[in-house]
Amino acid sequence: MKKFIAISLLSALLLSACDTTDENSSVESSSSSSVSDNSSSTTESSSETESSSAEESSSPAENPPEDLDENSFKAPNGEVLNITDGELIEDDMYKFEHSYIRYTKPIFYNTIDDPDLINWDTMHFSVDFDWSQEADGFFKVKAGDKLENGLTVKSADIYVYPGGFSQSHIEFEGELTLEGIVYRVPEDVYGSYQDEIIFFVDSAKSTNFPAPIGAFDIVGNWWTDEKSKLAFLGDYAEIRLGNYKEMADDFSEVVERGEAAKLKIKVKDLKYKYQNGPGGTLTATLVSFE
Repeated sequence: MKKFIAISLLSALLLSACDTTDENSSVESSSSSSVSDNSSSTTESSSETESSSAEESSSPAENPPEDLDENSFKAPNGEVLNITDGELIEDDMYKFEHSYIRYTKPIFYNTIDDPDLINWDTMHFSVDFDWSQEADGFFKVKAGDKLENGLTVKSADIYVYPGGFSQSHIEFEGELTLEGIVYRVPEDVYGSYQDEIIFFVDSAKSTNFPAPIGAFDIVGNWWTDEKSKLAFLGDYAEIRLGNYKEMADDFSEVVERGEAAKLKIKVKDLKYKYQNGPGGTLTATLVSFE
């Protein structure tokens, strides 16, 4: 079982999704990557928040200049940032005390609900996506902003080099109830480890789930476990809850290695740490489940 974020593997998935045959584009078991989709969202990411500061920060800049100088670039919400307005923290990296999020699109497929989601011989998904579109609907958040889902932004920072983003860190306070699938990783793989508990958020049922920048031009991720015949395909909402050994009281009779189960969970202390591209982690503390 392996998990990849390599460009070559992403290309393989995109080719297979478009029903293009390529003998060299096979996907190894238990793999993961990121893809694009233009599915419509049930929640407008620029909708009003409960605090006036969040409402103000959610609006994109008006009439951004078409030609940017070497110190300026467009943020995901359309506003123009000048790196010299940030805090120089090391070499040529600058820090800004805000970040950008969007709400996940209502995209979620899995082999628990649909065993024919994926052809395990060809590794082709049966759903037909338009992979050509980029993510959209980003808005700015900063410490103290309260989202309409009840979460409060505890801290938000981006780190940039001249020309673009490098990292995004966001922490939230408050609890969030989510539906989705809990999965127990059967063995060490790239980016995951044996007995890690991962929760795949069903973003079609869990509205207003925040997704950060990091891969701000990507909507979605996928995970396949060929041995266990499990596959998940949805928006970029994959929560790492911790190690099974530390959570045995919670999950001892829920999931064995390589197994998955549909659950409704309550989490707190959501934390994002994302780098430019598909890399990054989303962690949270489990409060309860049913």
